[in-house]
Amino acid sequence: NLYRLGIFQHLRAEMRYFRISLMAGAAIVLGLALLGFYPVALVTAAVLVPLLMVMYVYVVDIYEDEPLSIIGATMIWGVGAGILYGLFSRALPTGSAFGEPDATAIVLSGLVMPLVEGALMLAGPLFLLSSRRFNDVLDGATFGAASAVSFAGAHVLVQALPLVNAGLRPDGDPLPWAVQLLSLGLLQ
Repeated sequence: NLYRLGIFQHLRAEMRYFRISLMAGAAIVLGLALLGFYPVALVTAAVLVPLLMVMYVYVVDIYEDEPLSIIGATMIWGVGAGILYGLFSRALPTGSAFGEPDATAIVLSGLVMPLVEGALMLAGPLFLLSSRRFNDVLDGATFGAASAVSFAGAHVLVQALPLVNAGLRPDGDPLPWAVQLLSLGLLQ
């Protein structure tokens, strides 16, 4: 339960609509996957959580006097950084010639890349927090979450480019695809 975990705490009365939106989005992803439209389901899954974040910011009305442009700029940062990170991480070597990861690949993928990922997610929001208008704890949490979900969605899409390039309805059993798409879109 997202509310009990402390995420989206301001959605007390609106929690029902948030749950409905989350379940509807998950059902759409599942339905598209079961119909075999994996690339469309992937894009839907990658966009679902950022859209829920926009819905949250709008419903809670954190910034009564500010338009959503501040959150929009933060999310655009996340998308751009996620695309660049995804392209860079796709170009990295995955291991030795025998298919087993070497020490360099393990350190790179297990330590260096997660640190770079976190730094990229937070660079945009940290820039905004230097302004006196946006230096509250709630600002940092909101900007950080908006940037992170946008980053993750863009990163998932870049990592899944081979699936998107496979055509509108690639072959394969739909159930494993549905599970993988829900994992990519909601859990990651």
